[in-house]
Amino acid sequence: MTQLIFLFTAFLLILPILTVNIFGGRDYWSTECTKERSQNDMCQMMIGLKVWRHKKNITEQPETSINKTLTELKMYCDDRFIGAKINIQVRAISENPELSRDLTLTALKMHCDDRFVCLENTYCYKDSYNYQLLDECIEEVFQIGPMSFCVKKLRDILNSEPNKLSKCVLEYLEKNATSTTDCLVIKNTGDCLLPDVQKHCDPKFMSMYKQYISLRLYNLACDGRLRYRVPGDEPQNVLNPTNSTEQIEEN
Repeated sequence: MTQLIFLFTAFLLILPILTVNIFGGRDYWSTECTKERSQNDMCQMMIGLKVWRHKKNITEQPETSINKTLTELKMYCDDRFIGAKINIQVRAISENPELSRDLTLTALKMHCDDRFVCLENTYCYKDSYNYQLLDECIEEVFQIGPMSFCVKKLRDILNSEPNKLSKCVLEYLEKNATSTTDCLVIKNTGDCLLPDVQKHCDPKFMSMYKQYISLRLYNLACDGRLRYRVPGDEPQNVLNPTNSTEQIEEN
């Protein structure tokens, strides 16, 4: 039994060297191992080993966790588990939007952020994919949650006094808030809806709505505040093309 443990430990230690040699110089242990949206079997195996070692080390030596931040403790995680938590949250808010009424945007998107950190730490995905997945997640919980109250108010006005609503709000309601990742559409629609949101919806919602639009533009690399390390197929910085060669810092 002791020999088996020794051999397995030795295998884990030399695995990074083996992967570099076997896979033509690419280290599947610590670097990005796929640029595709789909999961990679080898990379998923590495994630599983990292999670197992992380838990094992803390179980055997709990004192090693004393000085770790929450982010460091969550560093090696199973994104499928967080994905399940997101699904549970989406289902709960969809069935009862009231659960989201008093949440801040930070609280609302907490599970989305956790999955983003988890995926980034696997080094198995393009950061452009991770940010776009983050955007999808935040958009979904926002639309079925806080935004649903505002949309309901706007629809009530549409049914009683439609002339009080701007043309873009009428079009927005007619399209039933179709999802989009087009930066120009997000920016123009957000700016156009803003006066009616301010006028007709809950005053406390206004600040969250502005944060939401700004966050979407950031995560989709629309306005130059974010540059993806590994770009996807979509163009970046489309709202500020004149600064496309300037140094960009994340907010």
